[in-house]
Amino acid sequence: MASEKRQTRPLTGIQKIAIERMWRLNELAETTAREHPSRARRYVQLIRGLSTRFRVPIPFAIRNRFCKTCENYWVDGVNVTRRVTNHTMNMNCKICKTLTRRRVKPQ
Repeated sequence: MASEKRQTRPLTGIQKIAIERMWRLNELAETTAREHPSRARRYVQLIRGLSTRFRVPIPFAIRNRFCKTCENYWVDGVNVTRRVTNHTMNMNCKICKTLTRRRVKPQ
């Protein structure tokens, strides 16, 4: 029983559109993060709102690009410090001083 995968329900059409919009908002936040950090933060708020409203998880690649606490879009070396130690990526937000840890696969 422990080896069985969890059943997930298929995405509806609206949920697929919500994920497409999340990716587009991520692109917009990435291009404007250096010049307009407040605008990038607003894009992150919209991504989280779409996730909540349509009950869709935020894709992993997008989830690693912003702080969950202050919703600040991360730009490496400017407002986040990333370090990899023992198969763990430590991301330290320089705005709110929050430490986020993600597991990294060994190579």
